[in-house]
Amino acid sequence: MNETLGKKMLAELMDVYDEVSRGLHPGKEKEEIQRVLSEINMALSRILMNIRHCHNADCPCQPENLIRNLVVMNQELLQKHLYTNQFIFLAGEFVKDGLPEIPKDQTDMKHLIGCIEDITRSGRIKTRFFYIDSKTKEVRDVTLELCETIEQYNQKAERIRATGEYAMKIPYDYKKGMAEYSFGCGLSHYLQEDIFEDISKEATSLTFPLASCKLSMYTHSDVTDILECQSVFDGKIQKSLEMRFAS
Repeated sequence: MNETLGKKMLAELMDVYDEVSRGLHPGKEKEEIQRVLSEINMALSRILMNIRHCHNADCPCQPENLIRNLVVMNQELLQKHLYTNQFIFLAGEFVKDGLPEIPKDQTDMKHLIGCIEDITRSGRIKTRFFYIDSKTKEVRDVTLELCETIEQYNQKAERIRATGEYAMKIPYDYKKGMAEYSFGCGLSHYLQEDIFEDISKEATSLTFPLASCKLSMYTHSDVTDILECQSVFDGKIQKSLEMRFAS
C-alpha cells in the first residue's frame, strides 16, 4: 500500500466518522457505521504504524484481513456512507480474491478535479482543472472551458446587479493554462457543487456535464505526494488521475 495514499485515506475516513457522529449522514444505522468505521480506521492505523500481533499473514488478527472482512460484510453500508474513491480504495487494496460488485451508479460518476500548482504570498491560487468520467475513463483538461463558462455566469450576475439586486460572481481569471483566483472561501473559492447547475445554464459551448460532477481539490502537496507528479503540467498527471478516479 502506498503510505502517502494510505494516510490520506485514513484522514478522510476519520472525517467521515466525525460527520456521522455529528448527524450529517442520513439513515438509522448511525451506531453500526460508527462501529465499522472505527474498526477500519484502527486497522488502517496499525498497518501504517506496522503494529502486528503475529507474523502469520493469513491470521485473522492481521489488520489487512480485518479490513477485508469488514468491507465484504458491510459493503452496502460502506457504499452508502463513503465517497466512491474511499470505498474503491478499501475494496481494491484489501479484497484480493474478488472485488465486491459496485453498483452502476457508483462507477458511472463524473468528476471535476482541481489540481493546485501554487498559492502565492498574496493569497492567489493557481489551479488546473480536469474532467474525469469514471465509466469511460475519459480524462481531459477543462480549465479554459470552465473559466469561459464562469465568465458567462458572471456576465449574467452583472446584469442582475445592474437592476439593484445582489448576484454572486465567481472571481476566476484564465492565465497561462490555469484558473487564477483569490483564496476566498476555500481552495475553489465560490466554485462549489451546489451552483454547478446554475453555472451550466449560462454556458453556450460546454462540452462536459458540469452539473453532474463531483468536485475534489488537490493541493500542490497532493499533486506531488499522491499523484506523484512534479507539477500540474506533468505529462503523467492525467494518467495518474485516471488511476485514482477511473480505475
